[in-house]
Amino acid sequence: MARKLYPSLPADYVEKSIFWWNQLNKNKQNTYGLSRDVFVACDGIKRAWRHAHPNVVQYWADLNNTAINAINNPGHVYNSVRKLKMQYHKGWLRIKLPSGRYLCYPNARIEDDQITYSGINQYSRKWGRIRTYGGKLFENLCQAVARDVLAYGMKVAELAGYAVVSSVHDELITEVDDTETFSASELSLLMATNPPWAKGLPLAAAGFESHRYRKD
Repeated sequence: MARKLYPSLPADYVEKSIFWWNQLNKNKQNTYGLSRDVFVACDGIKRAWRHAHPNVVQYWADLNNTAINAINNPGHVYNSVRKLKMQYHKGWLRIKLPSGRYLCYPNARIEDDQITYSGINQYSRKWGRIRTYGGKLFENLCQAVARDVLAYGMKVAELAGYAVVSSVHDELITEVDDTETFSASELSLLMATNPPWAKGLPLAAAGFESHRYRKD
C-alpha cells in the first residue's frame, strides 16, 4: 500500500508525516508497530481526508472547546454546537441530542488541558479515567444519534404490525405472518422514516425475509 500511495500523496503531506514519525520516535511515543513507510502512507491519507473535509474537522474542534468550556463553567448551557446542547451538571458532562435524549460522561474534568471522565477502559476492562477529545466525542454522538434513528424506526414498524423481537447492532428483527401483507421492502421503507427531529437526514435501509434468523 505504501509503495502505491507515495507517488500520489502531495509532497507536503509526506514531509509532514515523516516529521511526525520522527517526533513520535524521538519522544518514544506510540507508532502502532508500523514501519516508517506504512505509517507515513496512513498518516498522509488522514491528512488528505482532513484537508478535503474542513467542516468536519472544525466540528471536532468545536465539540472539544465547548466541552471544556462546559466543564469549566458548571450549570451554563452551551448551544453553540449545531443542534446539540452541552452542560456540566453535578459532575456529569451532559450532551442533549436532537432526539431529546442525553449522552452523559460521569465525573468529567479537565486534566492537563484534556477532557477525562470515569468509565470502563475498553482494553483493560477496568474502571478508571478515560481521556476523550472532539473527534471521539463526535464518534460517540454519531453512534448515539444512529441508535435514536433506529429506535424511532422500531416504533414506526411496530405501529405498522411488524412485531419487533430483537435488534443486533444496526439490524432490526421482526416476526410477522407469512402473508403478502408484510414484506422486507415495506419494512425497509418504514425504517427509513425520518424522525421529526431529523428532517432532511438521508436515510436508507435494506433487509431480507427468512423463516430463521441469519446474518446476511
